[in-house]
Amino acid sequence: MGNQLVFKNWGTPFMGLFVLVMSVIFLTTFGRSTHLACGAEERYCELTRSAPFGIHESTEGRYPLEEIQQATLGESRNSDGDRTYSANLQLDDGSVDILGYSRSGRSGVQSIVDEVNTGLDDVRQGGDFHMSHQVTFGLWMPLAMSALGLYLLLFQRNVVALWLPPGVDQLQVAERRWWQPGSPGKIRDIPLQDISRVAVETTWSRSQRSGHSKPAHRPVIYLKSGESIPLTRTRRSGQGAFRRQEQVRRFLEQGGASLDDEPA
Repeated sequence: MGNQLVFKNWGTPFMGLFVLVMSVIFLTTFGRSTHLACGAEERYCELTRSAPFGIHESTEGRYPLEEIQQATLGESRNSDGDRTYSANLQLDDGSVDILGYSRSGRSGVQSIVDEVNTGLDDVRQGGDFHMSHQVTFGLWMPLAMSALGLYLLLFQRNVVALWLPPGVDQLQVAERRWWQPGSPGKIRDIPLQDISRVAVETTWSRSQRSGHSKPAHRPVIYLKSGESIPLTRTRRSGQGAFRRQEQVRRFLEQGGASLDDEPA
């Protein structure tokens, strides 16, 4: 069996797991729905809120029809000075926030206010009224986050194995996922004479908080054709990429590769 060098990048699956956890928190926080039911026979309106998929439902209150005046549009400003709007149920002794949150779009909240007022008129004339409102943003955003989290956790190839088969002057580069220990994954054969050097590829990104540029590195194998083969899919700050570069360089030289010097 030939020499082997394995690199595992656990940052990618851990990031996927973090995104999945955040999507669940986002879903349970913002994915709730509001229900307002009023009946002429019962003579009251019941306001309830439920978590996604019916996990939990809570009754916000029951309000006698005689104490309900109308639904109104509330306006306020957030910390940035932008206007936000809420739908409120006006009672004889105060008001109740129907949705439980404020929105930046006036027309959408106004349509809910109009719907509630029309329903209250129908109830006072002997009918029934039921309204359900779902925060669509609170559903599709967590779903998109979950898809991204699953991709990072399960489908990104985060393990890179370098193998020098005995008796063959070539390097095998295999990429696989962390949960496929018995699978060779995606394999590429590279003749040792085609390898030019091992280097660290650096990119710079500007931090929005400090305004300063920060470097991020990853080790790369350069071929004589000019092609580069990254040994990790992600870039990181710190000295880890330089340590891996030195490991790969020694590994290839011990296997018989003749590498060019690092350009100044």
